[in-house]
Amino acid sequence: MMKEYAKSINNHYSQVNLGENILAAYERAGKHAEELTREDISSFDDGFFDVIWLQHTIMNIEDKPRFFKEACRLLRTEGRLAIYEICAGSVSPPYYPVPWASDSTINFLATPEELRDIFGQIGFKELVWRDVSTLSLEWFLGLKTTMASRPEDSPQRLGLNLLMGRTSAEKAKNVALNLEEDRIRVVQCVLLYPSPS
Repeated sequence: MMKEYAKSINNHYSQVNLGENILAAYERAGKHAEELTREDISSFDDGFFDVIWLQHTIMNIEDKPRFFKEACRLLRTEGRLAIYEICAGSVSPPYYPVPWASDSTINFLATPEELRDIFGQIGFKELVWRDVSTLSLEWFLGLKTTMASRPEDSPQRLGLNLLMGRTSAEKAKNVALNLEEDRIRVVQCVLLYPSPS
């Protein structure tokens, strides 16, 4: 998606895919995702990025203030931080397994209010904030219906099921249930990293 966006505005982009490092982190006993990705990200100069786009990235990161302070370092003045993330809802805990966590040991969801507080303390200015939990619930209910309607002996389709593994149907069911019961929420936001006053 980022590649197409960059082409549409006649620009280049750098992509940091944390996925492989996060998977490697789980294979190493006792290490959190940010411990593995710090080296990769720290190689970029201050103010290197115009935009940082995070999509389902921070659910397993415990020290979110530190993570977002590093994002500030990487953003140029007047740069944008675009986020599409799963947050904690008003009911706790979520049902497991979910796509980002088999259990609570690697689940570090923040509430939308906690994220807003972190952003405000760091100095981000909120340009757009949308709760898209209802849209996400509709999408997951559709996914759950599609998965349930497929014959058991049919070949696997290319899709999220391949990323989530053999428990994909249970994970999709739990995401939908967590959204229905307000155990998780989904937010979209765009934040501005303002020039120093």
